[in-house]
Parts: sequence; C-alpha cells; structure tokens
Amino acid sequence: MFVRTVEDQLQSPYHEVRILLERYRGGDMDEDGFLRALDEYDERLQVLYEGVAAEPEGLDVEEDVETLGDAVEGIHMFSDVSERLRDYAEEGAEELATEALELARKAHDRWAELVEVRGDLLTLLEGSEDYSGLEPSLEEY
Repeated sequence: MFVRTVEDQLQSPYHEVRILLERYRGGDMDEDGFLRALDEYDERLQVLYEGVAAEPEGLDVEEDVETLGDAVEGIHMFSDVSERLRDYAEEGAEELATEALELARKAHDRWAELVEVRGDLLTLLEGSEDYSGLEPSLEEY
C-alpha cells in the first residue's frame, strides 16, 4: 500500500506560501500579484476547512479526534500566516515575513497530521470542483 506523504503527494500550504514569499521578495511578483495570490490561497484554505469540518458521508475513516482537532487548527494557523504576509507586503518589515514563515512551519507540522488522519478526504477535496478551480497558478503572477 502506498502511503501518501505531504512531500510527495500533497502540496502543503506551507510550500505554497514559501514559494509565494520567495517570488515576492525576489521581485518576480509585484505587491498586487502577491496579494491576489494570497486571496486565492485563503480561498483554497477555506474549501479545505469546510470539507474537513463537514465530514462527508461515505468515507470510512478511523480518526483520532485530538489529532484531527490539532490538524484543523493548523488550517487556521495558515490563515494567520496569510494575514501576517499581508502586513509584510504593506509595511515591508522583514520580521513579519520571518514570523509568518515560522508560523507556517508549525502549521505544516499540523498539516502533516491532517494528511495522516484525513488523507483520503484531502484527496477527495482536491478533486472537487470547488477546490480544483482554485489550484495555485504561480505562473500568473
């Protein structure tokens, strides 16, 4: 049986936000493009959160409730990362970007728990119309 991992099969929001920040810092993306990309990032997080919280019928998932709660909190942490990166774009204070990346790394650890506990659900959500229409398109920016 193939085990799905964050690194190999699922683009973690951490990796996406790290790449966005690198492109913005490197001048490959202007502020408007960066903020638009963060808007799309937030939309994908919302779809994931709603899907995980909804617990669709028909999924046979054994869950550790505490782990699931921690993992869902990780999605909220990624939203906080987005907020800090918006502040960074407005203020240009490098410490805000550093704080955002540190928080994103912590959220990524929780994300890994979510993949472990709800990987089947995440696969289903990634294939849904709501999510697939929001796939990151970093080339646009």
